[in-house]
Amino acid sequence: MGTIVQWAETAVSWVLLFFAELYGQVFGISSGVTWALAYMSLAFAVAAILAYPTRRQLEMQRLVWQCTPLKLEVAKKLKNDRVARKAAREEIDDFTGYNPWLQILPILVSFCVFLALNAVIDGISQNEPAGVFAWSQNADLMADAHDASIFGVPFYGTFLEASATPNPTATRVLIVVLLVAMMYINWQWQRQLNGKLSDSKLIRRQQQLPLFIGPIALLVLVLVFDAALGTMIFLMASDLFNYVIQAIWLSRRPIDPVDPAFITRLRESLPNPR
Repeated sequence: MGTIVQWAETAVSWVLLFFAELYGQVFGISSGVTWALAYMSLAFAVAAILAYPTRRQLEMQRLVWQCTPLKLEVAKKLKNDRVARKAAREEIDDFTGYNPWLQILPILVSFCVFLALNAVIDGISQNEPAGVFAWSQNADLMADAHDASIFGVPFYGTFLEASATPNPTATRVLIVVLLVAMMYINWQWQRQLNGKLSDSKLIRRQQQLPLFIGPIALLVLVLVFDAALGTMIFLMASDLFNYVIQAIWLSRRPIDPVDPAFITRLRESLPNPR
């Protein structure tokens, strides 16, 4: 497990340092703009790699909504036959190509990157370099990463440990502003995905639940995992990128929570329950 964590920290820090050196040629390696753009570019790079899994995640979400009525129907008809009920649900998933792993893969990868990035930034704040920052040739860049700031707030600053920064009030204010902005983007992102609400109470509940899960998850990241400013910038850029990609995908393939034609085809493909 430790090796995987080290690999993740090395990969994340290498990409971050690559973009920092790239933008440093324009703005200067110690500039806050350089490091802010580096964190954002890291987010765009990860989001681009996950573009296909993210598209598949949207497709899986569509299938969850569309298959719910039929699964409830099957459960009702086969309520006394647990084996047949399970087989019918598996047949529905096989027919539609539903894969739960594709639904959570982008979330898992993004969370791993988040943990690795937060560990790298935590190392920067304590002058205990992690990843490629620990390489001797990057000692000067480690110092630049530590001293860089934006609006007077260093990128290693966190809400809970704001007192460790030169300007605690500015640190807390900036992180709260980013948190509110991310909550808004996340809310709009989920509303965009939901499209029109279903007439079914169960499906409508499935559509509305993520509207509240997203903001709660962000609060946990800030108050429990104590996300650093650099990590917050990374997360906001990632949300913005995914929001745009989702908008493009939905403009071509709008989601209908319950497509009657799809349900009819799906029902006809299944054997009549006994």
